[in-house]
Amino acid sequence: MPFSKLMYYKTQGALLILLATLVGCNRGASGLDIAPVQGQVTLDGHPLSEAMVEFIPEQGRPSVAITDQQGGYELTFTSTEKGAIVGMPYRVKIKTGREAVTAEGEQISPAVPEKLPKKYHEESELSATIESGTNVIDFPLTSR
Repeated sequence: MPFSKLMYYKTQGALLILLATLVGCNRGASGLDIAPVQGQVTLDGHPLSEAMVEFIPEQGRPSVAITDQQGGYELTFTSTEKGAIVGMPYRVKIKTGREAVTAEGEQISPAVPEKLPKKYHEESELSATIESGTNVIDFPLTSR
């Protein structure tokens, strides 16, 4: 009898550990640990609307967003998952310019000129690391 009680407690303990592990993870449809990321982008103290925000990891899929009228953004990882992968360092790019041509070089709309210095996009100095739970990361940019 003592042996069966010992097995019972071991089994229950293993199930509790497994349950705690599963509850502690925020695994999305991708199977990765994804956490929500939101924030505000400002330029010289004013909200920057319609800017593209990209969180680019060293390896893997980036997370992206477009800022709203108040400069707010919420990252999207896939079409069904909001956020970015937890624990990875990201290079962050923010840009306002838009190309107006197709891959074949055909003009489809007037181009939108870039408002931001290269240090925020082509030569970005911005970075971030995503932690478990909700991440609020603001970017107070300057035009100089």
